[in-house]
Amino acid sequence: MPNELKETFKSGLIQYVTDSTDSMLDNFFGIMPNSYFSSNDEQTILQHLSAILLANISGSQERIMLENHDASRQTYIHFGGYPGLLGDILQQIPAHKSIQQARAYTANDNSLVIDVFDFGQAKQATRHSSSMRRETLLAELKSPNVEYDKATRETLRDFVGAANHNYLARYSLAQLSEHARLAQKVRNTLDSESIMTPAAGASSAYQIAYAAGQVDSTNLFTRVARFCGKHGIDIRESYVENFDLNTPEQRTLLVLEVLISEPNAGQMSQFNAEINRLAYLDKEVLQVAFTRPGWSLSEAEVLVGLCHLADQALSATTSGEFSRHTMLTDVLNEDGIAQALARLVLVRFDSKSSHDFTRLHTELAATINDQVADSRVAQLFNALLNLTQHLLKANLYAPRRYALAFKVNPEVMVSQQRPQQAFGIFYVFGKAFDGFHVRFEDVARGGVRIVQPQAIDQHGIEVKRLFDEAYQLASAQQLKNKDIPEGGSKGVILVKPSANTMRCGKSYVDSLLDLILDNPLTQERRCDYYPAPELLFLGPDENVSDQLIEWIIQRAGQRGYPLPASFMSSKPGAGINHKAYGVTSEGVNVFLQVGLENIGIDPATQPFTVTMTGGPDGDVAGNLIRILFRDYPDTAAITGIADGSGCAEDPEGLARDELLRLVEQSLTIAHFDRQKLGPRGRVLGIDEPGGIEARNTLHCRLSSDVFVPAGGRPGTINEANAPQFIDAQGKPASKLIVEGANLFLTPKAREWLTRQGVFIVKDSSANKCGVICSSYEIAAGMMLNEAAFLQIKKTFVEEVKQKLRALALLEAKTLFREFYFQPDSSLAQLSMQLSQEIIALTNVIAGLIDSGRVPRDGVCRALLMEFFPRSLLHKAGDTALDKLPASYFSRAMASVLASRIVYHEGIRHLQALPHERLEQHLIHYLQQEEVTADWVRKIEHSNLPDKSALIELVKRGATGTGLKWG
Repeated sequence: MPNELKETFKSGLIQYVTDSTDSMLDNFFGIMPNSYFSSNDEQTILQHLSAILLANISGSQERIMLENHDASRQTYIHFGGYPGLLGDILQQIPAHKSIQQARAYTANDNSLVIDVFDFGQAKQATRHSSSMRRETLLAELKSPNVEYDKATRETLRDFVGAANHNYLARYSLAQLSEHARLAQKVRNTLDSESIMTPAAGASSAYQIAYAAGQVDSTNLFTRVARFCGKHGIDIRESYVENFDLNTPEQRTLLVLEVLISEPNAGQMSQFNAEINRLAYLDKEVLQVAFTRPGWSLSEAEVLVGLCHLADQALSATTSGEFSRHTMLTDVLNEDGIAQALARLVLVRFDSKSSHDFTRLHTELAATINDQVADSRVAQLFNALLNLTQHLLKANLYAPRRYALAFKVNPEVMVSQQRPQQAFGIFYVFGKAFDGFHVRFEDVARGGVRIVQPQAIDQHGIEVKRLFDEAYQLASAQQLKNKDIPEGGSKGVILVKPSANTMRCGKSYVDSLLDLILDNPLTQERRCDYYPAPELLFLGPDENVSDQLIEWIIQRAGQRGYPLPASFMSSKPGAGINHKAYGVTSEGVNVFLQVGLENIGIDPATQPFTVTMTGGPDGDVAGNLIRILFRDYPDTAAITGIADGSGCAEDPEGLARDELLRLVEQSLTIAHFDRQKLGPRGRVLGIDEPGGIEARNTLHCRLSSDVFVPAGGRPGTINEANAPQFIDAQGKPASKLIVEGANLFLTPKAREWLTRQGVFIVKDSSANKCGVICSSYEIAAGMMLNEAAFLQIKKTFVEEVKQKLRALALLEAKTLFREFYFQPDSSLAQLSMQLSQEIIALTNVIAGLIDSGRVPRDGVCRALLMEFFPRSLLHKAGDTALDKLPASYFSRAMASVLASRIVYHEGIRHLQALPHERLEQHLIHYLQQEEVTADWVRKIEHSNLPDKSALIELVKRGATGTGLKWG
C-alpha cells in the first residue's frame, strides 16, 4: 500500500509540475520581449525559468534574487512592475559593487520584470569575445551602402568592437551609431549627453540614450532610474555599457526603453532640461528632489546649497546652534516656505523671469513671520532669506554646469572672528564637495587645496571650519604676497571620503569660470549684481596634481579665459612646478639658516637637529630634506619626521641616503627602511599600536634645535595644546620654529610660545617664495609665448631661485633686526607689521603712478627691470615691460619700490610721517634712488677692492642715509 501511494503521489506531482511548467512556458514566451531571448543565452534563461517555476508552485510573489558562484552577477525577478521599481532595486546594490553591464526586461503585460546586473571585470571576456552579431555589424559597416564618413566609421567600429554582444543584439546599426556619437561626445570630459526618441510600438514608448563621462556606472544608473520614477516614467528595458574603464576617457552609456503615460509638453520639457544634470548633483540634493513631490532638481540644489553656505556664514555667530544637517531638516519641515525660498533665488538670477525679486522677498518675509511658529526655525529662515540678497552672481543658467556656484557679498561673512572684510568670495557646491575661493584684492594670487578626510566623522569636523580655513589662508596669503603685484587669495575644496578628487577639482574650477566669463548662450538670461570684470589667478596647493593643473589651463583656454596660461601657475611644462624645483623650500631654508644664526648656531659649521611634519613625498618637506643635505651635508641631522602615514625618529639622525630615497621615489615616511635605523630609532605606521599617538605628538616629544611644520592641518598647535611643547623644566621641544606649512600654529599659540622663549618665523614670511615664483612665472607668460619660454626655462628657473633666496634673506634679516630692537614684540607680530606696511605703501605708490605724479619711466622702470630675471628681459626684448597690462605694471612697480623701502629702512621708517607728507617723501626717495644708482654704476666701473660688498652696502643704505643727511 505505501509503495502504491508513493507512486500515485509521484505521478500526481510530476503531472502538476508538468502542467505548471507548460502553463508557465506558454505565458513566459508570450509576454517577454524578443530582446530578452536574443540577449541571454540558454543557460541564463533556464536559470530564470527555474526560479519562476518554483515561485509559481509555491504560490509566492516575493521578489527573487539570484547570484552566481563568484557574486559577479545578480539577477532580480519581480512579479509586477511599477515606475521607480528599477531605482528601488539599484539602491539596494552595495556602493562598492560597480555595474559593468546591466539589462532590464519588462513583460508586455507588466506581470514580470527581470533585471540582470554584471559587476567588476567578470564579463570583460564576454565583452571582447567574437559574436555573430558583432561580425555582422562590422561587415555592414564596411559596406559602401552605409553612408558614414571615415571618422564616423572609425568611431563606430571601435564602439561595436568594445560593446557587449547582448547590447549589440538589441539595436540596429543606425541606433548604435547614435549611441556611439553620444559616447564619443563625452569622452575625456565631465559632460553628459542624452537624446529621447519615439520607439516602435505604443505611442507612449520612447528610447532614452544617456552618456556621461568619468562617472560611476552604478551611481549614475541609480540616479537616472529614480529620476524616471519621480516623473512616472516606467522603464521597460535597459542596458548599461562602460567604455575605457579606469582611464580619463571612461564613460558610461545607458539605453532605456520607457513608457510615458499621458506625456505633456511641460513634463517633457522639465525632464529633458534636468536629466543631463543628474551626474553632477550631490546625493543630498537628490534625496530632497526624489522624496518631495513637485520639487525640481534646481530647487532642491539651491536649497541644499543655500543651507551649506548659511552654515558657514552663521557658524561664527550662532555658537553651533545650527548645523548644515539640522538646518536642512528644519527648513524642510516647512516644505512650502522652503520651496518658495529656493524659487526666490532662481528668480533673482533670471532676467527673463516675470516675477519681481524684491516683492517676492517681502512677501516671503511676511509668510515666515505669520506661519513659522518655532522662533528658532523662524530665525533660521530669516537668516537664509537675508542671505539671498547677498548673492551677487550665480551660474544657475549656465549650460553644462558641473556644480552650483555663487559670488557672495563679503559683508555677510564678516564676524568677530573674521573682522577684515575680504574683497571677493565665491562658493561652489557640487557632487560630494563644497568649496570656497576668497581673495583680499581685485587682482590676487594664491593656491587651491583639496582636503579629503579619510573618515566621515573627520569630514564633519572639517566642514565646520571650511570657510574659516579659506579665509585665514587667504589672509595669510595677502601678507605673504607683499613682494609681488597680486594680492592674496586661497581656494579650499572639501571633498567627502572616497569621492573622486580629480572630478571635484575640475567641477570647482569650471564653476568659477562660469561666474567670471561671459557666456553667449546665457548672457541674455543671466542677471548679475556685480558687473565689473573679474580675473582669478590660481596656483597648486595640497592634493592638486600635475594632471589637474594641465586640465585647468586647457579648460581656461577652451572657455576663452584671457591669457589662460596665467590662470594656473606651476605648470609641469611651460611653467615652474613647485615640487619639481623646490621653490617654496628654498625660502624656508633661508629663514631656517638666519633663525639658527640668531639662536647661536652657525649651520655651516656647527651641528644642528631638525624635526618636521610633512612627508618625504610632499612638496615643502621633501624638498627641504633635499636642500638641508645639499647645503649642510656635515652639520644637519633630521631626527624626526611625521606625516599622514606615521612617523620615523632617530636621535642620531635618520639615515640621509634613506630619506633621499624616499624623496626621490615620492614615498611617505612609513616606507622608511627600518634596517637603516640607529639603536634608538623607530618607525611607526598609523595602523600599528600607538602609531597615531606617536605621529600626532612627535613635534612635542622630540627635542631639536628647529622644528619645521612642512605639512599638517591648520591649528595643529593651538592655545589648548601649546603647553605640551614645553617640558616640565620649562624647556621647549625646539628653540626655533619655521612655519613651512600654512596656519599650523594658531595666533594665540604663537604668542604663548614666544613668551616661553621660542623663536617663531610666521608662515607668511617663511613660505612666501612659492607664490613669488608663481608671480614670476605668470609675468613670463605675459611677455613670452610658450615656445620662447621653454627656450630659456633652465636659465630662467635658476635666476628665479636666486632671486627667491635673496628676497627671503632680505626679509629674514629685517625681521630679526627689528626683533633685536623690539624684544617685547614677537617675530610673528613683526612679520604681520612688515607685510601690512609694504601692502599699504604699495597701494599709495600705485595710486601715485596711476595718477601720473610718479613717472613710470626713470628709476621706477629701472627698479622693475632689476626685479625680473635677466634671461626673461633679454628674450622678451626692449618692449618686455610694455607687454604687461597697465594695472599689473603699476602694481608691480609699486610693490617692488614699497618692499625695497621697508626692507632697507625698516618697518617704522614711515610710521611717524604725517600722511600729507608721505607723497613728497616718496618722490624724494625716488630721486635719491637715482643718485644711489649713479653711485653704484661708478663703483662698478672702478678698481676698488671688494667692490661687490661695497655695492651691496650702498644699495641697502645709501638712499636712506642720503635722505637724512643729504
